[in-house]
Amino acid sequence: MEILRFGQFLINRCLITDEQLLDALNLQRKKTDPFGMIALKEGKLTMKQVVEVLNVQADTPFFFGEVAVKLGYLHHDDVTHLLEVQKKSRPPIGEIFQEMGVLSLAACDQALKEFFVLLEDI
Repeated sequence: MEILRFGQFLINRCLITDEQLLDALNLQRKKTDPFGMIALKEGKLTMKQVVEVLNVQADTPFFFGEVAVKLGYLHHDDVTHLLEVQKKSRPPIGEIFQEMGVLSLAACDQALKEFFVLLEDI
């Protein structure tokens, strides 16, 4: 079964367009702290290590954390922790829609209530 995401729910309710969702997701991504920056802040990597990981990563299809593990700079548990920290740094998509002027606070709150009711029924 496919997981229903809030953005798709808003599209299904005709509250936003596909393009608005893509714009919001791009803005959300830009506002999320990069993995390497989080690893620096958390004291897991040095700047030299971050640069080396980025250089190696540029020639591979792997994620930053995967490359850092392969280079021996991080353990899998470190990556899991850093991903959780990164997730917490990501602004909620509803907040992004409000910032974009796509949804008011009231409309977003109402949509979230309806969305959570729908999820309970699934």
